[in-house]
Amino acid sequence: MKLCFAYTVFNGFELLQGSINQIKDHVDEIVICFQDVSNRGNFNADIENQLDQLEGVSIIKFVPDLKADTKTNELNKHNLMIDAARHLHCTHIIVSATDHYYKSDEFIQAIGLGQNYDCTFTSMYTYYKNPTWQLLPIEDYKMPFIMKIYPESKFVKSVRYPVLVDPSVKINTVGRFHVFSELQIMMHHYSMVRNNIEEKFVNAASPTMAQIKSAGYIDEFENYNAESENGIKYFQGRKIKVVDNYFSIQVQSQEAHNQD
Repeated sequence: MKLCFAYTVFNGFELLQGSINQIKDHVDEIVICFQDVSNRGNFNADIENQLDQLEGVSIIKFVPDLKADTKTNELNKHNLMIDAARHLHCTHIIVSATDHYYKSDEFIQAIGLGQNYDCTFTSMYTYYKNPTWQLLPIEDYKMPFIMKIYPESKFVKSVRYPVLVDPSVKINTVGRFHVFSELQIMMHHYSMVRNNIEEKFVNAASPTMAQIKSAGYIDEFENYNAESENGIKYFQGRKIKVVDNYFSIQVQSQEAHNQD
């Protein structure tokens, strides 16, 4: 097996190097697929300067079709990442965002088993505002993990899937699959841990910024504390569990950002 770990990048750069550090010694290639224009048409003028800080990675650029919907652009970007992995002669791929983290010991063990399947899946822990604020219960959907690359492999919308996943990460060669248990490996998704939460929201695939503001999600984020008995509206009432900062993630507080 020659394994490619491929990141999709537009923002959330403050989390990228930490994620890379967990996996870089255990994969064969790291691909960074970046875009300087988001799927919603916003420009990140600093991204190429940020990417210059990275070492030991292959970098490719994706240009979104702003006439297409955000999920179609995500799908197209993931297919560009598969093409990049093929170009590097990789046999397997993991598709990731900057805020996806794996514990190294779990990752190593999962690689050994994952190469025996066409596609594997993990469950995930999601984090809110602070790297120690973990949401419970866990998400009811899965994240594709190690995927075997066939000549005909590509991400497609219309394919039946054995588990619930985001529609932009459905590969058409799912075939023989394995779902890792929570004891084997978990993906740690720092989805809402950011230096700038508004930048995260405004470029998200869904919902729209107008819907986010109308629902009060930004106010909720800025004012939420770990002692609150209230569930988080944005995550359908999930509650906070305080855990260790497993990956020593450091982000600027929202209060500090607002003062800049």
